[in-house]
Amino acid sequence: MTQERKKILIADDNRNLRMIMCMALSETYHVRQAGDAASLERLLREEEFDLVITDLNLPRGSASDILRRSDTLQVGKHRIQGWRLPTLVVTGMDPDDDEVHTVKRMINVFTVLHKPLDMALLKHKVDEVLATPWHMEAQDACMHAAAQNRKVLVVDDSLEFRQLLAGILDSQ
Repeated sequence: MTQERKKILIADDNRNLRMIMCMALSETYHVRQAGDAASLERLLREEEFDLVITDLNLPRGSASDILRRSDTLQVGKHRIQGWRLPTLVVTGMDPDDDEVHTVKRMINVFTVLHKPLDMALLKHKVDEVLATPWHMEAQDACMHAAAQNRKVLVVDDSLEFRQLLAGILDSQ
């Protein structure tokens, strides 16, 4: 029995770049495309994807806002946005831009790649993300540790994230 191919959604307003990424990945994965934020949001509502590759700046909206709303995990009284949808961000923005730093902190963003894009690196990162169900492993490990009344040390440079995760673990 053959395994079903993983589904990737590529969102970028540059049609040529979308086509190149699609060609590079479509031999291994089922690839869909969106050219603007409205199409990205519609496809995320209508279909399930294993990975999203998106530019930050899309016509008609912000990709980061859409990804935050796309999937929310409710754990106790806490909501973790974008939990289950691994994302690779491809951007032409300066690596020191505030929005790039904000996106890097999103729990579902695996990495940020900068344009011009190295297709070999993109393929490697896609394979790496899709080979490991990282989002479920992290959730399962936290829930298991909490259920066993084990001590968990939360280390992160964001006080808000440390407090959120501590609250989630304490509520279990």
